[in-house]
Amino acid sequence: MDELTKAHLSSTTSPITNTSIDSPQQNQKEPRRVFSIILIIAIICILLACFIFLNHRQKQNVTSESASRPYHASVTSIPTKSAAKITSQTVTATSLAVPPLYPNLEWKEASQSAHNEDLMFVMRTHLNSKSDNLDQIRFEKGKFYTATSSQINSLPVVDYYQDQLKKINWIVGDGSTTSYLSFSSFQLQGIVANGPCSGLIEYLGYKDSMVRAISIGYRYQPCAPPSPFTNETHIIYTVFISDPVSIQYLLNAASQK
Repeated sequence: MDELTKAHLSSTTSPITNTSIDSPQQNQKEPRRVFSIILIIAIICILLACFIFLNHRQKQNVTSESASRPYHASVTSIPTKSAAKITSQTVTATSLAVPPLYPNLEWKEASQSAHNEDLMFVMRTHLNSKSDNLDQIRFEKGKFYTATSSQINSLPVVDYYQDQLKKINWIVGDGSTTSYLSFSSFQLQGIVANGPCSGLIEYLGYKDSMVRAISIGYRYQPCAPPSPFTNETHIIYTVFISDPVSIQYLLNAASQK
């Protein structure tokens, strides 16, 4: 009985002894596995950070090299044959600064409308062109001013601007000088129009590759031709002063005809 009891005790305690020996080994492997995973992730992160850093440095170097190079405009962007150039016939103004508004009237700034947008146009003639070479283009930017006068027997505003602009060598079209502003490949001419109830006259100035226009429109109110003017008739003046624009723009501007 003692031998059987010992054998039985030995067989029942043996698995318990084996289990107690294997458990610490498994516990030791788990931290190593976790550590390996963390190490691999860290290495991947370091490599990714190095790649991003080197790529950023390369972009910075390229940008610095581009900024350090002098800028040169492309000569071929504007063909030589279409370039706007002055000639010996080009009339050059001494200034593009416009004189003050006619001092004897009370002027108000006005907005662009269908009644005054004709003042923004100028006639353009393409030289050496086989097609229809006469068209109209527009000064896109400028300011409008308006005033009313009871003096209907003359046009003092027109006389004032013609005199002031002639002094600084603008094209005034009074017959004493040329009525064209001429360049190598095109000409500009101020619009002049007269009617029984309204009229328009335009002056042009050129200096340092820039052109500026002053247009004066006037209309009589009331006006019912052929009836004569009455004591109630007055003149409404509108003056358009353009911003200076380049002659290259005026050459390439789309026709508004």
